[in-house]
Amino acid sequence: MASRWLPRTLMAEVWSRDRFMAAQESGGSHPDARPIPAGRLREMAQTRVIPKSQWLDQAKNKPTVFYRAGMVFERRDERRILALYLLRPKTQIKVQPRFGMAETVRSVALKEYYRQMERALREELAKAP
Repeated sequence: MASRWLPRTLMAEVWSRDRFMAAQESGGSHPDARPIPAGRLREMAQTRVIPKSQWLDQAKNKPTVFYRAGMVFERRDERRILALYLLRPKTQIKVQPRFGMAETVRSVALKEYYRQMERALREELAKAP
């Protein structure tokens, strides 16, 4: 009689690499402190994507970029200073649960489990003398 491998426990993980997605499933809150483009970046953002080199994380590492009164500026020369970003203060945003994926995955897995268990039981009962 050939032995078949039967798993003793079934397990699966459903996850996302994006941190904000967890709140979409279970609800909660998250801090919001999005930088708002200002000046020429605001005009650029209306028609196209801001290049990654101009994103706040990249720009703030430049020696000509500085922060004053909730805004990020760039000194171009002795007379020109350009506004890059307005920094909105951090606030907590409430997120209502809306995906329901955990319940969906659980119900689909249980349906399939019961279907497979019933099939396996019928096969074994058919083999019995």
